[in-house]
Amino acid sequence: MGILKTAKFDVGAGPLPGGPAATSPVCPTGGAGLGIPKAIPKENQLAAATFLKFLTSPENTVTFAGATGYMPIRKSADVSALVAKTPQSKVAIDQLTVTRTQDRARVFFPGADQEMAKSCANILTQQADVHSEMTALKATLTGIYDQDVKPNL
Repeated sequence: MGILKTAKFDVGAGPLPGGPAATSPVCPTGGAGLGIPKAIPKENQLAAATFLKFLTSPENTVTFAGATGYMPIRKSADVSALVAKTPQSKVAIDQLTVTRTQDRARVFFPGADQEMAKSCANILTQQADVHSEMTALKATLTGIYDQDVKPNL
């Protein structure tokens, strides 16, 4: 949302390219999740569940999306006011029908998200060779797995 406020030009949006949803979903998902720890007292679990119900209601998920740029997490959410205020969001909302789960390494390998972002930035802003960059990233992620993940399995 900050981009729309600070840009000195009209900001457009376009869908991610890719194949049909049935064979190759093109839009990765990701972000933070919400959960309730099993080990906390039952009354705290109930309070947490009540808060999560409030936070993820259709109305509040639209409010959160409008304030942050994240996508509404409920299919039942009425996004018409959000799209009216920020028409660019419709492109991303429409692509939710062709989403795929994010790469699990981003979440479960310590530091992997930053390594992936660095590789993408090198390709997009430094014109780094894609094959070389992805080969180096694979080696980095394999090292993270071998050192930080595998010993704990």
